Amino acid sequence: MMLPETEREIRIQFLERSTEYLNKLENILSEINVEPQHIPDKINTVLRILHSLKGSSGMLGLRILSDLAHRLEDAFQVLKNRKINSAIDADLHNLLLSSVDWLHHILELVNSNYLID
Repeated sequence: MMLPETEREIRIQFLERSTEYLNKLENILSEINVEPQHIPDKINTVLRILHSLKGSSGMLGLRILSDLAHRLEDAFQVLKNRKINSAIDADLHNLLLSSVDWLHHILELVNSNYLID
């Protein structure tokens, strides 16, 4: 199915921006326990990224991606509210990384379904 040019461009921009967001999330999560004193700042950055991803995917009707980003945003909001400023335990850290992996997988499916070329 061919998309109108404007819609195609919007989706390409969305996919590029979302990939950047997810790469940044991965980087933050890999650094989050290195300097625990910076965890509150990193959590705020993560919340902004997830909020943007949630909103933009929701506007494009990508409910699964938007819902998972929303759930992950909720999890980070809990961490923020607990005022975490020490290393996150390994199980939680792995779960958060796994969630970002799932966001990547969903984004890859979105990319393949829209056949952007």
